[in-house]
Amino acid sequence: MKKKILPLDIYFRYINNHPLNDLKILDYGYENCRPDKPQIGPSQKPRYSFHFVISGKGYFYLNEKKYEVRANQIFVVPMHAVTNYYPDPANPWSYFWLGIHGAKAEHLMLEVGLTKNSPIYAPKNHRKIRNDFIKLITLPGNVNADYYSLSTFFDIMDILYKEYKRPTPDNKRSNTDSYVQYVLTYIEN
Repeated sequence: MKKKILPLDIYFRYINNHPLNDLKILDYGYENCRPDKPQIGPSQKPRYSFHFVISGKGYFYLNEKKYEVRANQIFVVPMHAVTNYYPDPANPWSYFWLGIHGAKAEHLMLEVGLTKNSPIYAPKNHRKIRNDFIKLITLPGNVNADYYSLSTFFDIMDILYKEYKRPTPDNKRSNTDSYVQYVLTYIEN
């Protein structure tokens, strides 16, 4: 039997006040999924859902492609994308999530390489990410989560930003060619 982070199988908290207009944490939570949990979707949401799997495994569909997601991996449900996901019945996942919205959300996902064509990532520093989520989830109810949830998200994004291998221009390509390639990648995703 896997160890649970909280005594409950599911925990979530809505954020009502948003200190920033261009990046909002709408909600966050934790779920220790049962083997018989029904799939979520197919659906479209007007936000990003950022998940970090802490144990078990599950399946995520995006653009008619199936991904297997395991412990210590991140998967991102892009805004307005048709997706569905569910736990593996033999080894159901547990995960944390953040619901993210705002004009900067897509830019930040692109900066760390999480796109519609590459929605899964296995961070090297998964222990720090796990600990950041645990601190957020166990935040006392009387503490204002508005700024703390943004701070946690930025800490996680900083880890991913440092790890992400951005395309770098090689000696044969001009800076203009590299910029054009970056713009094309942005448009495609």
